[in-house]
Amino acid sequence: MKRLLLPVLLLAGLFSPIAAQNLRTVRGLVRGEDKNPLPGILLTPSDNSVTAFSAEDGTFEIQVGYDVASLTASGNDWQSVTQFVDGSFLIFTLKKDMLAIKEREQAVRDSIRREEQRLQAIADSVVRAEQAREKAVRDSIRREEKQRQALLDQEKKQQQEQAAREKREARDKAYEERFGAGDKGFAHDISLSYLQALGLQETVIYKYSGQRNYSNLYPLLLTYTFSYKLHRMFSVGIGTGVLYNIRSITIGGDEFSPTYGNFTEKQLSIPLYVELKFRPFKSVVRPILEVKGGWYLLSNVYLVDAAIGAEYRFTPTMSAYLSLGVSTVPWPSFRYSEHRAGYKADRMPFVRIGVSL
Repeated sequence: MKRLLLPVLLLAGLFSPIAAQNLRTVRGLVRGEDKNPLPGILLTPSDNSVTAFSAEDGTFEIQVGYDVASLTASGNDWQSVTQFVDGSFLIFTLKKDMLAIKEREQAVRDSIRREEQRLQAIADSVVRAEQAREKAVRDSIRREEKQRQALLDQEKKQQQEQAAREKREARDKAYEERFGAGDKGFAHDISLSYLQALGLQETVIYKYSGQRNYSNLYPLLLTYTFSYKLHRMFSVGIGTGVLYNIRSITIGGDEFSPTYGNFTEKQLSIPLYVELKFRPFKSVVRPILEVKGGWYLLSNVYLVDAAIGAEYRFTPTMSAYLSLGVSTVPWPSFRYSEHRAGYKADRMPFVRIGVSL
């Protein structure tokens, strides 16, 4: 083993001085266009066997083989420069690489913009999350306020309904205590109606004495009704009375007979009828609706009567009322004869006052 190791060591010692004798030292300076030294510039031989960097003062020193033909100086933001290695002191003058600078600046701007976009996206996400949280809180508060307001409104409505119910019950109780005893049972009504003709006229032609005009009619109707109150609101009864007519007649002449003056005629009639009354409210003063249907004796004319008015109650069994309405009234109907042929029914408005006992 020792015999083999000795020849190897002898060969290594022989070739080491030979390898060292194949290298040479290249020195130089790297500077810019403004003649200022450039530190940190990379120096690379053509065979890429070794590399070196320029010092702070821009100088460099690199050992290369004799077969290296050129040396290249390069750096960030600088254009590469290559020179032949001829054994002299090499001076590299580098120019700014504007394209590389722009590309790097653009890359930096793009990176900044991407970072800004990322940060903005994060900020927007945070803002949206915060807005969503605030909206959720506001919605929750609004729902609670609505629920609370709904409860308050419901409670207020219930209180109002309770107050209205208590008021209505108190009013009904007071009404029942004052007038309840008179809401059912028998009653006696006495009324007086004044009727007015609405421009009605009846012309009568006599054979030899001219024409006869009824220019006015003023009926008065006095009635008595015996009724039974079925309910506070309804009553039904039967009645009779006296109708007293006063008719103004104008007598005129024709070419054969002169005019000889005016006079009046009076006429009585007796109505028989059935009456219905409707009183809708519980109150001291209340509206009433009256409907009558029947027949006029002596005149042989039907009776239809409808009125609406107001009633004032003094006691449970005593009240007074005033009403307005329309009723049928007997009206004399003549033919071409000097004798009456009968009566017809004409509608007339009236005013009525009455007392219920």
